[in-house]
Amino acid sequence: METIYKLRPPAIEWKTVFAPPPDRLLGAILRALAYADIFDYPLTAAEIHRYLEAPAPFEVVQQVLRSGHRTPVSFRRCGGYFTLPGREVIVEVRRRRAALSARLWPRARRYGRWIAALPFVRMVAVTGSLAVDNVEPETDIDYLIVAEPGRLWLCRAMVIALVRLAALWGDEVCPNYFIASNALRFAERTLYTAHELAQMVPLAGMEMYQRIRRLNAWTAAFLPNAAGP
Repeated sequence: METIYKLRPPAIEWKTVFAPPPDRLLGAILRALAYADIFDYPLTAAEIHRYLEAPAPFEVVQQVLRSGHRTPVSFRRCGGYFTLPGREVIVEVRRRRAALSARLWPRARRYGRWIAALPFVRMVAVTGSLAVDNVEPETDIDYLIVAEPGRLWLCRAMVIALVRLAALWGDEVCPNYFIASNALRFAERTLYTAHELAQMVPLAGMEMYQRIRRLNAWTAAFLPNAAGP
C-alpha cells in the first residue's frame, strides 16, 4: 500500500518553542530524503528525524509526516519507508541490501574485535554503507580506527596484515579512517562528514567514541538531532 503526501504547512499544534516553523521543517524533510536518495536509501520516520538539518522533536516530525496535502512538492510512504516521488522502487533495494548486511555483520564484528585487540588501538567503529545496512555483494567492511599518539603507523601496519588475512577468506576489510587519539577533530566540516560521524557504529572504545562526538560538536550544525550512536 502506497500513500502520497503533498507537503504543505500542516494544521497541527506546535507544542514546543524548539520546533522550527512548519515550512522549514517540511523543507528539511525533503532535503533528508533527497540526500538519502543519492544512495538509493529510503528512510523511516525515525531516520528522517535523526538526519534532519533542523532541530525538532520526533513527535512533531511524525505529525508532519502524517499530514500533508496541497502543494506540487510531495513525498511518498511505502511499507514504513518514505521516498521522493517516483522512487518507491528503492524500498525493495533497501530490503535486499539489509538482508545482505545482516549476513555481513557477524564478520564485521569479528574483525572489529580482532582489530580492537591489537596493541595501541583505542577505538574501532564500522563506517560506510554497512553502518546503515546498505551493502551490495562486493561491499567493503569499512572501519574508523583510533590509535595511541605516536603509534599510528605501527597500528596501521598491524591492521593491514589483518586486511590481507581477511582477503584470503574472501572478505574486503577497509580501514578508511585511521586517526590518532590526540587528533580527533575532523578538519573537513561538510554534510557528508557529519553523516559519517553520526552513522558510524562503535564496536570498541565507547569512551573514545563519545570524545570524538564531543570534539566534533560542529556536526550539530548539519544534523542537530543525531547525537549518540
